[in-house]
Amino acid sequence: MKQGSTVFQIDNIRNSCLLLCGFFCTMPVFSIGGLNFYNYPLLLYVIINFFCGKLYFDRKKISMCIFLLSLFLSTLLSFSIVPSNWYSYSLKFSFKISILMLLLLLVSSRDDLIVGRKYFLKGLYYAAFAQLFWICMQQLFYSFRGIDLNLVVFGIASPIQNGGLALTGFSWERANAIIALIIGMILTDNKFVKAIFIVGSLLTASRTGVGIIVAIIIYDILILHGQFKYKVNISIKNLFIYISIAVLTVFLLQSSVTRQYFDYTIVRFQRLITGGNDYSVNSVQVDGHILYYQWLLPALKQLPFVQVLFGCGTGISGWVYSVLYNRFTTVGPWGIETDFVGLILGNGLIGAILYYYNSLKIFFSQKNQKLKKIMLAIFVGTFMYSFLGSSISVLLMIFCLPSDDKIENI
Repeated sequence: MKQGSTVFQIDNIRNSCLLLCGFFCTMPVFSIGGLNFYNYPLLLYVIINFFCGKLYFDRKKISMCIFLLSLFLSTLLSFSIVPSNWYSYSLKFSFKISILMLLLLLVSSRDDLIVGRKYFLKGLYYAAFAQLFWICMQQLFYSFRGIDLNLVVFGIASPIQNGGLALTGFSWERANAIIALIIGMILTDNKFVKAIFIVGSLLTASRTGVGIIVAIIIYDILILHGQFKYKVNISIKNLFIYISIAVLTVFLLQSSVTRQYFDYTIVRFQRLITGGNDYSVNSVQVDGHILYYQWLLPALKQLPFVQVLFGCGTGISGWVYSVLYNRFTTVGPWGIETDFVGLILGNGLIGAILYYYNSLKIFFSQKNQKLKKIMLAIFVGTFMYSFLGSSISVLLMIFCLPSDDKIENI
């Protein structure tokens, strides 16, 4: 009886660790010792599993393990080409994105990953509500008092863009909050809550969020339904939900602040297409994501063949552009804020190919539609932002690994 009680307590601790990991993994404002907080409960989970069980290795994990090892190899091979402070940063980054994730895979059985997925995604779902609440508080305080809430509470200033505060949630970048809101939108079955998460995503004026939402809508229409379906079968409950959404939308559109953010979102997409008016290398107004793509091929042509294959180091892909294009030379080690370009320059063609191979493999082999849409969100997001920096894309790939041939419930 005592042994059973101990096992129950250990299981509760492990589940709580993954719940906390999921909750905080999109909130980089919470950190201890320079390491984002979510890494600590994840590390505790790995340690508990290691001492309570054994190593689990099966063929479904092989390609993912190879990818994670390639991330660490990229860092090791960068020793002779990057400055020592960049290399130290890459080693630290590799620990959380490569070694810790590899250990998570190896100490977790299939059953562990199935149970762990439930708690990790539950943490992310709760995080979506927390991010939405904080975004609303940011807007409220800035609109009425001109107060940057993140600066006051966390000492981290949110950007001021187009005359308004960038609504970043518990982060300094919109996309971290966006991915939580979108995953919340995917996980909930409540149409009203879905609409709230979508509106919250749009209010941040994030192109990444808009792009992912559009991709999911297209997936729902073309893949899940196969064709447009028109049904006139609306219950009283659904009618109330639809009317509430319509009223909320009309109310929001009447707000000058809301219109400002929607207008700014349109402007940002226009800049993405037209190239904008200001593309000086170190301008704070520059839309760097376009430059990252424009500079990619010329940069690859100037790199040694080994770096083309394995990159210049995990988490420090910005070194290439700092050297070749004199970009952000005074900020210290940095990574390119777009996973597609960052993987190619930081981890080479091998690392990038392994990442997208695993991502697409999980997407096509996973039978649960919610998990499919989560993988689709991460896949689309890699072309617009860097989710590897918070490890969330790797964590989601691990917990979305299909365990068998049956449709999995979450």
